[in-house]
Amino acid sequence: MLRTIWALLVLWQPGPQQPVVSEHLLFGIPGFGTQGRQLVVREGYALLHDENHKDPLWVSYHLTKAYTAKVVKRKDNFRPDPLLKPGFRAELADYQGSSWSRGHMCPANDSTRSKKVMDECFYLSNMVPQNQQNNGGIWARLESTAHSYAEKFGDVTIITGPVFDKPLPNGAVQEKTIGNGSVAIPTWIYKIIIRKDAQGSYQTLAFEVPNVPVKPITDGQLKTYLVSVRRIEQDTRLNFLNALSITVQDKIETKAATTLWSPSVP
Repeated sequence: MLRTIWALLVLWQPGPQQPVVSEHLLFGIPGFGTQGRQLVVREGYALLHDENHKDPLWVSYHLTKAYTAKVVKRKDNFRPDPLLKPGFRAELADYQGSSWSRGHMCPANDSTRSKKVMDECFYLSNMVPQNQQNNGGIWARLESTAHSYAEKFGDVTIITGPVFDKPLPNGAVQEKTIGNGSVAIPTWIYKIIIRKDAQGSYQTLAFEVPNVPVKPITDGQLKTYLVSVRRIEQDTRLNFLNALSITVQDKIETKAATTLWSPSVP
């Protein structure tokens, strides 16, 4: 029943607003409706923000080959999200003096099609505290891989977000939060990539990467972080791709891919 409701693909906001329909929400709106969570829909992405963690639970965006056009260059414009209430959102001061980077969920390299989209990607609601070496290492590689799929296949949807409290490898321990605002630090970060193949069937790649130093790696090594969508659902307690039929979800969510799509990063 729940999956049928989500499959409507239309969200009614409280008050007089019109239904929100977005290309970034074609696969559903996981986790919406829980107290303390706010849906934010922008031109470049949609996200579900959680005021308890002061992080997005997921950021979803539709990326086409046309959207990868390099119309504008990256211009750092980090700032708090004006659509979220102060006291319930991350602030610049939370990151200042910490050892954690402002890790984009929808990256700047996927936001180059216009100045507006580039500006949007620098709201702190589109970020989580991320290990700096991770951000510039394995995560940069994974972002480049996803970007290359949009260029190769012409149309993908990418869903990215944090996993909290899942134990780190080898018993590693990290801080729980940063800043006076207690912005939660994820232990893992996930990415789900969805596309249609030439036969019209959906294909998925899903990754979970520990939020620890991981240097740039090859595609062969990146495969070691492939998981099933169901694994991410268990770790986040979110129901992804819920706009699809249960039959299709069972087909594309239950098993981890064993190889990356080819070609990926040149």
